[in-house]
Order: sequence, then C-alpha cells, then structure tokens
Amino acid sequence: MTINAVQAIELVGSLYEAALDAALWPEVLKRCAQALDADCGVLFVHDFANASAQVDGDGGALTANWGFESSAIASYAAHYSMLNVWAENELTLAEGQAVSSSMLFPDHKLPHTEFGCDWLRPQRLFYALGGILQRRGSQASKVSFLRSSQAGAYCAEELAFWQTLMRHLQRAIELHQQARALDMRSEDCLAALDLVPQGIVLLSAHG
Repeated sequence: MTINAVQAIELVGSLYEAALDAALWPEVLKRCAQALDADCGVLFVHDFANASAQVDGDGGALTANWGFESSAIASYAAHYSMLNVWAENELTLAEGQAVSSSMLFPDHKLPHTEFGCDWLRPQRLFYALGGILQRRGSQASKVSFLRSSQAGAYCAEELAFWQTLMRHLQRAIELHQQARALDMRSEDCLAALDLVPQGIVLLSAHG
C-alpha cells in the first residue's frame, strides 16, 4: 500500500463529497480500491435473514460498484450472495469493524467452495477487505474491496488504514441518508401544494 498523508486527506474529502452527490460513489470506490491495491470495490446491502444482496439501489438503498463486470454483479445478487462463505460469520461482527476475508474463512478452503471456484476465480479475485457500515435489523449496508491471489492477503497496515477510512465512510453514509430524507420531505411538501386548488404565494418574513 502506497499512500501519503495528503492523498489520505483527499480521499477522506471525496467520501464527504459523495455524501451529497450519489453519482460520485463509483469514483470514490475506485479511489479507495486503488489506495488499498484492490482490483474492484462494491457498496451493497446484505440481508442476513435470507442471504440476499441488493446491488441496484432499489428502494432507495445506496449501492455502487467499481471494477466489476455488470454480469458479475448481477450473478452475485441472483445466486452467489447465498453461497458467500465470507458472510457466514459476519452476523457476529460489530457495525464499523474492519475485517479481511482471511479473518472470516480459511484461505486454503476458499478454492474448494462454489463461491470461490465459480464466482471469484473467473474474475481472478481471491482476497477481500471490508465490513458492515450500518445495520438495520437483518439488513446491513456493507462494503468490500477485492483483489487477486497474486496481490497477496491484506496485511495489518492495510487493515488499520481501512479501519480509519471506514469511520469516515460510515459518517458519509449517514450524511447521504440525512440529505436524501430532506430532499424527500421537500418533494412531499411540493406535491401537497400541487394538490391545492387555489393559487398560493409563499413569502419570507420580509415580504
């Protein structure tokens, strides 16, 4: 991992910029992935109740990805999310805890699983770094950055850096949700005004 203090500050700043502009999240994931020497990154919603994954933003969920083929993301949501051996132990993880895939499932067993053999291997991926950003009931907003076996397992330095970055990412997600709630409230007010049959003029305290 090669990143200096200035780059780290710029990266944190980009997280908060994305909080106010959802279109920036793929670029933010790209920058985080590059800082972590990862090949791709994904922000998605995992439901522990049925092991399903939400990757398309339906229902207002914040989702984004970078570096994946669209077909790979679609196949994960349709099938491989339910076979993800890394997710089997995550129910015990605390919100905001940085974790590597090597901490969740033995690396030497991964190639012998359907998830590792049929989903990770065709994409030349093996190791992951991520965690749960926010948990609401059985659903959890999660982020993950993946790289190849040739790149090697994530080290303690990378895990520590990601833990720091993850705290800012959590806060950015909260700001995004607050901004979205305000937008929806404004839209509801305007919709209500559109239903009034009389004309309405809105004035400030100074006219």
